Amino acid sequence: MVVFIALLNVSNILPHNVKAGAIGMQRFFVSYMSYPLMITVGIGTTLEDYAKVFVNPANLLVIVVTVFGAMLGTLLVGSLFHYYPVEGMLTAGLCMANGGGSGDVQCLGAANRMEMMSYAQISSRIGGAIMLVIASYFFGKFL
Repeated sequence: MVVFIALLNVSNILPHNVKAGAIGMQRFFVSYMSYPLMITVGIGTTLEDYAKVFVNPANLLVIVVTVFGAMLGTLLVGSLFHYYPVEGMLTAGLCMANGGGSGDVQCLGAANRMEMMSYAQISSRIGGAIMLVIASYFFGKFL
């Protein structure tokens, strides 16, 4: 749906008042709903689950390599398209490799970039699926 709306926006089919209304809704949710959303994500997150992952050094290595690879890859590709490096690494890199929607909230909230949530959601869905396929292959080979 996000890609469909982006195509409508690029083709100038949408009237100006619809675009202005969408911008107003986005600003409202970023301004007033970010903190309640981060609080609910924080309440639902147990640190014990995260601690279990770090017990195995192989898991820690895979996490570090995935994060740095995602950030470096998006930095290099984003520079070809003249994207801002931090925003590119956040949305295309980290949000592709995080824990889905709640991970998007955590990454963008920590970076104070909640207005980029729509880009992060695209990255989480498409890039996350690709990352799972690649990671499954390497887990099968080396673990």
